[in-house]
Amino acid sequence: MSTKTQGTLAQVSTATGSAKTITGITNASPPVVTSTSHGLANGTIVKIASVGGMTQLNGRVFVVKNTATNTFELGGADSTSYGTYTSGGTATPQTMTSIGEVTGMSLFDGKAAIIDATHLQSTAKEKKMGLPDFGGGKFSLNRIADTGQSKLKALKAAQTSGVFGITAPDGTIAAFNAFVMSFTCDISGDSIYTGEAALEFENEPSDFA
Repeated sequence: MSTKTQGTLAQVSTATGSAKTITGITNASPPVVTSTSHGLANGTIVKIASVGGMTQLNGRVFVVKNTATNTFELGGADSTSYGTYTSGGTATPQTMTSIGEVTGMSLFDGKAAIIDATHLQSTAKEKKMGLPDFGGGKFSLNRIADTGQSKLKALKAAQTSGVFGITAPDGTIAAFNAFVMSFTCDISGDSIYTGEAALEFENEPSDFA
């Protein structure tokens, strides 16, 4: 069933909370994290760091789901083929702020490179898929003075990545790290100031969950 776009919310992290200590992560879809008395709420976006063994999670962001006193799930992740957790790790909650007056967005435009595997005995071109490139996307928006848009400008100026979240009208959330490559201001007659923020993903995003 299709989902209506009206009501979709774009957010960017403007602060972080206290990092939660991780003591275990399961190889599952979604993975279950053990963190004693973590206090996280469902829907919180967390950034994972310093995990031993299951290093594929490090540096990425996920949505907290199905919380219990000492556990929570990483929504939108599948760790069944990842390394086995050994020790350590933190989950740092993000304070997410709305990006005002987004009029449209286009995301997840990446694709894998094609590797030429042709050799002297080939009878036609032979190809293999390279590593996945998750690409990026863009936000189209009305230019206004708000905290979310100011954060986009700050990320571009600092040339550092930020944490983003997209909340669909059904309540599911996708989370990702991205660089703000450009942030334009478009001016034309009989109109308002508009613009476009071009994004490039830093690593693998988490799917809507």
